Amino acid sequence: MRLLLLALLTISARTPAFADDRSTCFALGSEDYKDKEKLKLGEEACSRLINAGTFRDKPLAALYRARGNWQQKKGALDLALGDYNSAIKFESKSAETFDYRGDIYRIKGDLDRALSDYDRASKLDADYAPPYYSRGRIYEKKNDIDKAREAYNATLKLPARDRIAQWAQENARYRLKALDDDEKEDKKKITTRAATRGATTIKIQGSEIDAQPPPFSVRLGRFGTQRHHGSRAAAQDLRQPLPRHRSPFPDRRQPRLHAA
Repeated sequence: MRLLLLALLTISARTPAFADDRSTCFALGSEDYKDKEKLKLGEEACSRLINAGTFRDKPLAALYRARGNWQQKKGALDLALGDYNSAIKFESKSAETFDYRGDIYRIKGDLDRALSDYDRASKLDADYAPPYYSRGRIYEKKNDIDKAREAYNATLKLPARDRIAQWAQENARYRLKALDDDEKEDKKKITTRAATRGATTIKIQGSEIDAQPPPFSVRLGRFGTQRHHGSRAAAQDLRQPLPRHRSPFPDRRQPRLHAA
């Protein structure tokens, strides 16, 4: 953000048109980012200033970075990546530009390149908060939760020197809480599974219940009663359903029990 302010001071308003383009190009963080119809206006304003051939070095890098922001917001990731590369070419020590380019790599799924850019951004400006937070998101994607926590906690230790730092710290707190909640939920599931281990699931007409299997003596007693009542076929083939008068559901057909 400091670099953008410097660029605004350096880029002189030679004509009213230049002044308007400058304001539109650097409308970073404004409501224009939320209006899709204005995204193209921001991109075009930056392009006119770049193509004017008036600016060099850091001011030119700031213009490429600003246009990359508009491209990224539009979803034109390859164009945004090209603009960030151009910005790095004209200013190789901008923590912001490496951070923005890291975001593009992260969105495209190139996590290792994203980490490399975030690391480079932190080396250029150790107090710049966004890359610390972004590293945490990368480690979450890699399922390295310990390193993710470490990155989020590192974000919170930095000075909240501006709005972007406050944004990064807010999000770091949110992610730490989410990780704590996930850990508690996992422990709860493990405890629940341990408590219900050994139960047999059976289905009765589409519904499921958990129950311990009846003792063998009880099962034997059922068929013994059948034999006592003279049902020889049922005694010979235990797979045959019980006679209708033995059904525990006298008002409908006896349901079949299926092991889940």
